[in-house]
Amino acid sequence: MKYELKKIKELYKNNMNIMDYFKSHPDSNINKSDIIQIVYDIQAGQYINKTIKNPEWTNEYSAALAKIIGKLDGVYCFLEAGVGEGTTMYHVLSKLDSIPESIYGFDLSYSRLRYARHYMMTKNMNFEFMYMADIFNSSMLDNSIDLVFSSHALEPNGGREEAALVELHRIARKYIVLFEPSYELGNEKSKQHISKNGYVTSLYKTAIKLGFNVIEHKLIFDEHPLFTK
Repeated sequence: MKYELKKIKELYKNNMNIMDYFKSHPDSNINKSDIIQIVYDIQAGQYINKTIKNPEWTNEYSAALAKIIGKLDGVYCFLEAGVGEGTTMYHVLSKLDSIPESIYGFDLSYSRLRYARHYMMTKNMNFEFMYMADIFNSSMLDNSIDLVFSSHALEPNGGREEAALVELHRIARKYIVLFEPSYELGNEKSKQHISKNGYVTSLYKTAIKLGFNVIEHKLIFDEHPLFTK
């Protein structure tokens, strides 16, 4: 299946929904992971730009995440699933009282990983390695990571919640911390946004079904700052 990348880039620049473009395409049976990879490659660099332009939002979001992660004991090995451009990883880790000894990250997009490596190095944040992988096949050993976390990385994989959770559970030794959309706890506006974009809708329900010990399931913000600022 061939797509005109030039056209896709133009749609992105005009703030068009790229996922909708793929869904409406006559030959729309392309693998969803491939679609996500294309979108992420086109977006590469934008998250760092947003971080620089919105320091208040970056600080507020990362502080909220660090507060939760900082409560967890015995975290010496840390991995972000869907590390993107390293912006969330760096700002969360920089707010912890104790930074884990080993830091890993993977992402579906090689372009984003290049930005992530550069961003982390410019901030003098040491990491073991970042590599290209799918969230459904991380290539890590069983029970090899003390804490696996994600920030909106599972988000676009609506309908594939179980497969993602099973893989993250496989590699996690102690904790899985997911900062993802919660359809169950969202207001009507959030639910409409989640449904329209094909985001995950049942992470909590699926985790319970799989027998996970869910320590906490709550909203970080009553209203997501991304939509209110």
